[in-house]
Amino acid sequence: STPSIDITNLKSIRFILKKIWEKEQKIDYIINSAGNLFKRDVEFFSIKEWDAIYDTNIKGAFLISKAIIPYFKRQKYGNLLFIGSSSYTRGRRGYAAYSSSKAALVNFCQALSEELLEYNIKVNVLSPSRVNTPMRVKNFGKEDPRSLLSPEKVAKEFLKIVFTDITGSIFDI
Repeated sequence: STPSIDITNLKSIRFILKKIWEKEQKIDYIINSAGNLFKRDVEFFSIKEWDAIYDTNIKGAFLISKAIIPYFKRQKYGNLLFIGSSSYTRGRRGYAAYSSSKAALVNFCQALSEELLEYNIKVNVLSPSRVNTPMRVKNFGKEDPRSLLSPEKVAKEFLKIVFTDITGSIFDI
C-alpha cells in the first residue's frame, strides 16, 4: 500500500514519487484530486483558514508539478490532471477562497501546459459540478444524490482525459 501524501509538503511528495519511480521505473500520470473547501464570508475567515484552502488547492498543485516534472522529462512524456471545480467560473458569497483558488488552478495549469508542451507532458483540469463527496456533505449537508455527480462518474471522466492527446484544457462536467 502507498503511504499517504501531504500535498502541501514538497518533501512528502518527493518521497512518494521516488518510491514509485524506484519500483516502477516510470510514472505515466498524476491525478491530483486534493481539495479543500469551507464556506465563510471573507470578513470571518482567519488567515490560517484562508491559507489552508490555498495551500491545498493551489500550492499543492504547484508542489506536485514541481516534483513530477523531472521524472516526466526523463521519460519524455507524462500527464498531469487536476480536479478543479465549476466554481472557478464565478465567485459567490462564502466561496471567495475556494472559487478564487480554483480559478488560480485553471490559470496555473494553462500556463504550465505551455511550459511543458515541448516535452510531451500534458496538463489538464477536470472541473466537475456538484459531486457527492464527504467534503460536499460537510459544507452543504445531505442533498438528493440524484442531483449530484457520483465520484465514480468523475473518475471515469478522469480516465478519458488521461488517455487523450489534449493539453491545456478545462473539461467541465
